[in-house]
Amino acid sequence: DVQVFRAQLTDWNARYDADATAPIFLETFARFWDERIARERFPDHLVPLVMGQGSVAIQLLAGNNLDWFMSDKDAAITTCVQGAVRAVRERFGTDPVGWAWGAVHRAHFCHPLSTPGNTDCFDVGPLGVSGSSTTVRNTGLGPDFSATSGAEYRLIADLADPAGILATQNIGQSGRPESSHYRDQFSDWVQGTYHRVHFDRDVVETERTAWLQVAPR
Repeated sequence: DVQVFRAQLTDWNARYDADATAPIFLETFARFWDERIARERFPDHLVPLVMGQGSVAIQLLAGNNLDWFMSDKDAAITTCVQGAVRAVRERFGTDPVGWAWGAVHRAHFCHPLSTPGNTDCFDVGPLGVSGSSTTVRNTGLGPDFSATSGAEYRLIADLADPAGILATQNIGQSGRPESSHYRDQFSDWVQGTYHRVHFDRDVVETERTAWLQVAPR
């Protein structure tokens, strides 16, 4: 199990790409490690509250400048690695296809009014997406490793370019499920592609497809 874990991380480029398998092992280990660290110093009822807080977990992996463990730190790391690999196999199977980050980290935007009978109309997704809660293009990280939050609206602005910006929305720009713009940006958000938002009125007019007029009654 330790060798499996080591092989996953050795050649990994540290990117949370959808087809990468290392992220699921690292994230699973991190949860085992955070809990192990918390249990070393805190009573059981406080473990859920304190685990994952601060930088102790990283410092303990990076060096030996913290006198944290009463027992052997390397043994504790090994136990967490073994537990993480077993947990991955138990939850996602033994086939590496099931370990791909995109198979686990899936964006699924559920509407407050959706029910089992209308989910196809209201909900958007699920669809595998790259990234995590600590990466560029943040996509969040839920308890089940799903993409639960993150950068809803992404914007790239070149301050030397007054003509416009690049942007994308996680779902769309309409609150009406029957609208063509309700979910038309979801695939771009997942793939990390952007559209141009022009500032020049003449250019905007050339791309306009419809008017929305709001008038008092």
